[in-house]
Amino acid sequence: PTGLMLASIYLIPQRIMKWSEGLRIFSGESDGKKLVRKVLLHPCIIGCILMAGQLRLPEWIYRPVNTLGRCNTALSMMVIGMILAEVDPKNLVDKTVVRYTVDRLVIIPLVVLIACRICGFSHIVTGLSVILAAMPCGATTTMLAVQYRSDPEFATKLVVFSTLCSIPSICVWSLLLH
Repeated sequence: PTGLMLASIYLIPQRIMKWSEGLRIFSGESDGKKLVRKVLLHPCIIGCILMAGQLRLPEWIYRPVNTLGRCNTALSMMVIGMILAEVDPKNLVDKTVVRYTVDRLVIIPLVVLIACRICGFSHIVTGLSVILAAMPCGATTTMLAVQYRSDPEFATKLVVFSTLCSIPSICVWSLLLH
């Protein structure tokens, strides 16, 4: 299997957790049936199902969805930038932001590395899993916080700080895995 395929497989449980338990936490949704419906109809989950089944959308659906998808990164960066512009630089880093960043960039990848070694996974699978686990908080964190009015400023600080810290940390993980 290719690295892209392995990465996609690795991310399936994370996406399911994000769009089920994560969505429940953000939205406060307590109705299990509504939550299951939201999860199953979420574009990320539909994409995973299509990928796993090696199914292809009809061109008349694929093209507009693909075009819209290309806008996501730019639009989310604009939202993060607008929120960040209102954050006092002195308040960008606090104990909670540092703790979550250390968890995200050091503790979680270390746990993944240990688990992969215990399970005897290949060097490629182990390396890919650890590097993916060592990625910074994604822009989705801020987007969900904005959508559910759940402290977008804090979410933005996490995204920005963890991204800045990920530059050296990913280099260190790469060296350790080599």
